[in-house]
Amino acid sequence: MLKVRTIATGQVVGKPVAGVRLHDLAFTPDGAEILAVTEGVLGQRWRTATGERADAGWAAEFGKARLLTITNRIITTDPLRLWDLSARKTIATLRSDGDVTIAVSSDQQKFATADRAGVRTWRSATGAQIGLTVSAGAEVSVLSFLRTADGSPSHATTTPCVSSIPKRESPSARPWRMANWPASWRLSRTAAAC
Repeated sequence: MLKVRTIATGQVVGKPVAGVRLHDLAFTPDGAEILAVTEGVLGQRWRTATGERADAGWAAEFGKARLLTITNRIITTDPLRLWDLSARKTIATLRSDGDVTIAVSSDQQKFATADRAGVRTWRSATGAQIGLTVSAGAEVSVLSFLRTADGSPSHATTTPCVSSIPKRESPSARPWRMANWPASWRLSRTAAAC
């Protein structure tokens, strides 16, 4: 169930939306609307002040979805596609091989995907791949962009961080092959390291 509440009082604003499977939820950059992706529907919008639906969105077939409100994009899987939220159209259908894990940079200008083929980085504006596909050597369980200790965004917008833990093995059960990774990438053994 989706409910819009005021921060000051916690009171529900507008009518709750029931019976939907929520994939992703985000505020627009100005905070005036909430965007949602639910089962089979992209781009739904609710006004934060009233809780009223501003846009019913549009139907699409997909697996999972991530909203990029700064760049006005949606990424969906099954198949892997980049959508323009305003134009309601596909910008690019991207290469993928099996289940896809998605990470988005803090400025939302880039996103990374990981699947059986490896890790790829893409431009959010166009869907163009940045650099080469890098093999992780194992199933990628967590994908994010690096954050520095002081919270500065220098690496948070440029460097994918991969945690790769085989499902049936402990992290120390096999050697980590880092030779194939660019020096600017880090392969960590636990999600907490990212």
